[in-house]
Amino acid sequence: MAFELPEATTVARQMHAVLQGKRIGSARLHAESASLIRQGFINLHGVSLAREAVREVASKGKWIFVHLESGLTLCIALESGGTILYHAGNETLPYRFHVLLGFTDGNLLSVRVLEER
Repeated sequence: MAFELPEATTVARQMHAVLQGKRIGSARLHAESASLIRQGFINLHGVSLAREAVREVASKGKWIFVHLESGLTLCIALESGGTILYHAGNETLPYRFHVLLGFTDGNLLSVRVLEER
């Protein structure tokens, strides 16, 4: 089942409430991201997200847009089985993720674009 408009709207609203004003300390790609990078689904090459602050999170259609203070925008479109999870600093991270954003307050956001079938 694909990520649909109502879910994108709800998740964007929840993300905005939690992430607005948070500053990114690090961005990490999991080794599993290699094929998605080659296909153009993940493109963080040459972009530094360190010290970027989240200005706003919004949705349009099935897409979630994380607007940063510098004008950069992270675009997230989840496919079948994809997840976006927020982790308090002391929580165990999921074994499988594609992108992991670490915030300067010690909390994390993991994004898994899709599940393998």
